[in-house]
This record gives sequence, structure tokens and C-alpha cells, in this order.
Amino acid sequence: TKTTTKERGSMTKNKNTKIMNIYGTTRYVYLSSPDTKWDPKGKYHITLEVDKDKAQEARKAIDDIIGKEVADEHIANPNGKPVERGALQYGIEDKIITFKAQTKFKPEIVDRRNKPIDPEVSIWGGTTLWADIKLEGYNTNNKIGCKVYLMGVQIDDLVKGSGNGVSRFPDRGEKPSVLPEHKEPPKELY
Repeated sequence: TKTTTKERGSMTKNKNTKIMNIYGTTRYVYLSSPDTKWDPKGKYHITLEVDKDKAQEARKAIDDIIGKEVADEHIANPNGKPVERGALQYGIEDKIITFKAQTKFKPEIVDRRNKPIDPEVSIWGGTTLWADIKLEGYNTNNKIGCKVYLMGVQIDDLVKGSGNGVSRFPDRGEKPSVLPEHKEPPKELY
């Protein structure tokens, strides 16, 4: 659908958009704090695993938006050169489909009863949740695709830890570990 929408102060014009909700299990999670590995400003993002049979509506919505963007491009430039597809924001893996969603803004995070999650809680992979996402088609620099923006999440079953889930090791305090003293091997081993 061609719509004009306003989201957090930025105006988008004539975009193919759709807002929907997806339920799944998180694989990679940056909800408690932003991921700054590739962007110093940071991005909040998730990779959500969804059973293949339950993921078809979202998959079709993404494919439909991309199809509309391609059709719009062919109408606007009937003799233009072929367009390149942008990165697909879902992947098919055997019996699941993974969806990637991101935002530069801190998303709303609530529990099953719609109460805000304590900001000190670190949400880890394995958490099940409903993700509110905005699908938005794009056609820039000869690339056509569909971005998936994360608007908010409602936690179903929380897996929490520390360090935003980036380490599988527990916090062992500040006392340094004691390593065995290094000794040279006997000369006869040379």
C-alpha cells in the first residue's frame, strides 16, 4: 500500500509500508543496550527465529513490498537498467525462518502484562517475544529491498543475564584468577 507515514519525527514519502507483529525466539539480541560494533552511535536489533509455518505471513509481506518496489521502478523507468536487490531481511533455515529487525532508537520493552521491563535487565538469546515491526520498501542507489524496523517488543518468556548476552561466561567478580607458574621444559626435551 502506498502510504505517507510519520515515525519519530522523520517523514517518509510514498513508501510501501506495513506494520505487523511477529512471535518467535530471539537468537541475537541487542535490546537492553545498543550494539556499537559497526556503528559508534549504536543500533538496537534482534534476529528472531520463527517456525516456518507461522512465518509465512511476514515473509509474504516482505516479498510483496519488494515486488511493489520493483513494479514501481519498472513503471517509472520502463527502459531503465536492471535493479539490484538489497539484502533480504529474512533467511530460511530448515524448519525456521529468521527475521532481522533493527532501530537506532531504544525500543519499547514490556512484559506479558504490558508492564515495562526494568532497564537494568539484560535480555539474552532464547527469549520468546512478540516484536512489533514496520516493513518499509526502499529504492535507492539502484538497490531495491525492504527494511524491517523494530518498534517494540512484548516479552513472553524472558532469558536474562548480564552483559547484554554477549558472553556465555558468568560474572566471577573482580578478584583475578591465579594461573599456574610457567616453567621451562627440561633441556633433554629440546
